Amino acid sequence: MKRALIAMVLLGLCACGPKMDDLETGETGKVTAVSDGDTLTLDSGLKVQLTGIIAPQRGFGERPGEPKANEARQTLEKLTLNRPARLGYGGAKRFKETTALAQLFVRTEGGRWIWVQDAMVREGMARVRTWPDNHARFKTLYADEARARAEKKGIWSDRAFAVRGADKIKADEKGFQIVEGAVKSIGVTEKKTYLNFGDDYRVDFTVAINAADLKNWTKADAPLDSLKDHRIRVRGFVYDAGGPIIYVDHPQAIELVK
Repeated sequence: MKRALIAMVLLGLCACGPKMDDLETGETGKVTAVSDGDTLTLDSGLKVQLTGIIAPQRGFGERPGEPKANEARQTLEKLTLNRPARLGYGGAKRFKETTALAQLFVRTEGGRWIWVQDAMVREGMARVRTWPDNHARFKTLYADEARARAEKKGIWSDRAFAVRGADKIKADEKGFQIVEGAVKSIGVTEKKTYLNFGDDYRVDFTVAINAADLKNWTKADAPLDSLKDHRIRVRGFVYDAGGPIIYVDHPQAIELVK
């Protein structure tokens, strides 16, 4: 009787899965290939994009890769390759019907489940990237990114990934960027809301929010008109609009800096 009880307990422990109360349970499988620091493939053939993060990008063709791209891929391989995996969904599930947009959990040989996105961020091998329809657990990821950055882990030891000052960013900046500064003024037109970080948009950094995207802000989010004189951190790709600009389409891409 005692042995049977022990066996039942052990079976129960083995059956336990990752903590996914806030996510929709998705497919299971084994990781068979890792393409880069945020993309891999399961034994079913399903390609998985690790939503919520962006790792250094590898080069393709004549386009050079980013620093630490190989290290990020190797870190993801060590975490996931040949391990049992389960997907969790906190928003949009597919990209072009072929790629799963998911949170990923893998089981170690000891039976412990690892949340892969968080592990990559804590190791300093990825930055947080949210989407309007996919930003599950972003607060946890932001907090762990901040710790990795303070400890100069992984990419945070390389100046290529440094948080850019709003007074330093240029319109020709390449790649995904994190920009920080104080909002000096707010402008509103029929089509856009502008967060201005200087007096002259033609040279100073600006954040723009299209009127159509304002629906993504809820009562729980800080109103845009309350951000004046506050220091914020925003992330995205920098464009040249007569001056450096990042277009933001959801509130999770803006962090209030304490």
